[in-house]
Amino acid sequence: MARPNRTPRQQRKDQHAQQQLLAQSTQALKVAESTLAGTERTNVALEERCHALQEEVTRLGDVTQDQSQKAESLNARLAEAIAQLKLVEQTSGIANNS
Repeated sequence: MARPNRTPRQQRKDQHAQQQLLAQSTQALKVAESTLAGTERTNVALEERCHALQEEVTRLGDVTQDQSQKAESLNARLAEAIAQLKLVEQTSGIANNS
């Protein structure tokens, strides 16, 4: 709105200043929208990466559990083999002493 007692020249200056302010506000809004869009894309990419890492952790946990079970099985077999070897050594020692 024009202020009372303003000259046409002053009114044009005021209008020009308002137009510049509006243009600056519009430009700032466009920059903010662009930044927001970029941030949203980044968030999507980070969420996808997080999901992939969670799947990898789960997979590695499964592998670790599988390896742990295999290690337990191998330890049991090793203990059995050592027991059999000791038995063979004892039997062999008894046979050699006879």
